Amino acid sequence: DGLLLQIRLDSLLDIKKVGKYDMLYMAIGTTGKTDSKTITVDVVDTIKPILMFKESVESGSVITVYDGDSKETILEKIREMLYAADVYYLSAERNEADRREETLPASQIIVDLKNLEDGMKDKNPKTYTCSAYAVDLAGNKSETLTFEVVYERKDIAAPSITVTGGVT
Repeated sequence: DGLLLQIRLDSLLDIKKVGKYDMLYMAIGTTGKTDSKTITVDVVDTIKPILMFKESVESGSVITVYDGDSKETILEKIREMLYAADVYYLSAERNEADRREETLPASQIIVDLKNLEDGMKDKNPKTYTCSAYAVDLAGNKSETLTFEVVYERKDIAAPSITVTGGVT
């Protein structure tokens, strides 16, 4: 009815905060007639978290576990070497300058120890390939990180070398 004079938005939307937002739009025509419409906008997190070894972990570092170690002890050793973070951007354009990371707690790092646990149950000392991934609060899963864990038995004595004789 008449020309459109003004459109007004009477809601706040925070694109940095996940959630549902009801947005109220009002249109006012030149004759004074108004109309409004409410729409729901769902802000979702679709960005995968990251998982990597901490910078303090040297390349070639070895994770060694023993037959007496509990699963909790092993998980703690592994998680101490890992860094997991939720990634987000301050702008919709996702510029690297706007990129931020929020460290995820160790409980959000999922470690698959099945191969190692089977070997420990069978008392089979060797190196096992294990994996881990991180999950953020929105349920996004990081890339899977694989690594090796050395299982050693404490009840097997290391070989000893005895030197006998003299210099000739």
